[in-house]
Amino acid sequence: MGERSPGSNVAADTGTLNSALGLFSLYRIAQGSNNTAIGYSAMYYDSSGNLNTAVGNGALFSNRASHMNNAFGWNALYSYEGTGNGFNSAFGDLAAENLESGLSNVAIGSWAMRSHVTGSSNTAVGNSAMGLTGTSGSSNTAVGSNALLVTNADGNTAVGRNAGNTNTTGTNNTLIGFDADVTATGLTNATAIGYNATVAQSNSLVLGQTGTDVGIGTTTPDSTFSVADNFLVGSSGTIQYDNSVPVMSYMFKSGSSNADRMVIAHSPGFPTYGLQYEDASDQFNFFRRGHKQTGH
Repeated sequence: MGERSPGSNVAADTGTLNSALGLFSLYRIAQGSNNTAIGYSAMYYDSSGNLNTAVGNGALFSNRASHMNNAFGWNALYSYEGTGNGFNSAFGDLAAENLESGLSNVAIGSWAMRSHVTGSSNTAVGNSAMGLTGTSGSSNTAVGSNALLVTNADGNTAVGRNAGNTNTTGTNNTLIGFDADVTATGLTNATAIGYNATVAQSNSLVLGQTGTDVGIGTTTPDSTFSVADNFLVGSSGTIQYDNSVPVMSYMFKSGSSNADRMVIAHSPGFPTYGLQYEDASDQFNFFRRGHKQTGH
């Protein structure tokens, strides 16, 4: 089925079990088998690729020899020219349109992963997810409209509308929530979770946007950090206990003989200035300007 213009190589076609519907679909097929092309110029250049499916005008237009690719939508996987098993899937108009090489990519949504030229093992779900200016990158996961919109790096995960949409060169970052993002370039292992949550340095975790209270064991945290509403840490650094707590203590987890430890220290620059508990003599020592003062 389908039509070929004068001069096509239909006589040289040795492939089998191919189906073509649409002007110039599977136009240059020669040895490929088990392909399905539906739409104007769908799989136009395919000559020896096998087990490909292209539905939509221009879908898989440039593929010549790669196998096991799926393209559904106008110009989906239009530029792909990989070899061997591609395992790429694109669903949506212009999805992965500019991808030329790479394996095991999934692009679902209009313009999803449209700008990427190379990359493998990416998953982009949502309109324009990974779709604007990033041209390379592998092992990224973007779920949501505009997620990882301009990413040009590897190993990032963004879930939510606009999540990670300003990340360009950062790697191995996790951004979850509507507008969750990085606020600096080149971050690695940075995580922001929650609506409008942002992270500005590597190897850091941020929960919620500025002013958010975090709770463990409670659904109504009443401080910056609250554990079951009994142990509270305020935004100014205060530590509070609820009146119902029977014991307020700072103790070793176990053991009857432990190392001496500072209970209250001045600062990281003066870690031995302050109040120390001396285990052997069971006493507190106060260090002032390097001199120990003892009290029982």
